[in-house]
Amino acid sequence: MNDASSNPAKLSEHSKSAVAVSFTKPLLNEDRKRLRKMFLTPDLPETKCPRLDSVFKSTAVKKDAKDTDSEFTCLQAFIHDPAAPLLAMLKDVKQDGEELSTEQFKAALTTAIQLLGNASAQVSHLRRRKILKAINPEIQDLAEEDIFSNSVPYLFGKDFEPKMKNRAESLKILLPNPLKTNSFFDQAVPLSPKEKAARQTEEGSLGGQKRASRPC
Repeated sequence: MNDASSNPAKLSEHSKSAVAVSFTKPLLNEDRKRLRKMFLTPDLPETKCPRLDSVFKSTAVKKDAKDTDSEFTCLQAFIHDPAAPLLAMLKDVKQDGEELSTEQFKAALTTAIQLLGNASAQVSHLRRRKILKAINPEIQDLAEEDIFSNSVPYLFGKDFEPKMKNRAESLKILLPNPLKTNSFFDQAVPLSPKEKAARQTEEGSLGGQKRASRPC
């Protein structure tokens, strides 16, 4: 039995390019809407993004909780997008190809890949934004830059660091401040026993003078 992981699917250069773009660059809203309208989603509530229960929409629920749900609702909606073209192909296969022409089937497949890729790209975008915000809120807007199309196999890629360095020195942003050492103490030579005794005698006499000068 062949191991699928050791025998990756072979794609044409055109297909590779299309898939790579789909999975690395989020779609514009108008492009996403256009693709979603190409195939109707079956009337199945399971294929739609779940709505937040009304009990959580009261004013007693903290705004942070609502904002968190809103963020993940948007993300989950992206994941649901490919359902329509995929189910259109499933229906066609079940009916022995009686529903879709070859061109329509190809369009359904291409649309599903684009929408699936968009979902992945949107997750990558969210990860970048969350990571940058956790490191330094002042640089989180770098997640919006159009510099990640060649980031694979990494999340940020080689084009990110130059952008970050233009904003601020990378070590000040990414690394904690190194512990400062006192060079005076680092370079001090240990005192000999005789010198220590002389120092203690001197400090003792100075201490006595200070005590004597205090007002009663």
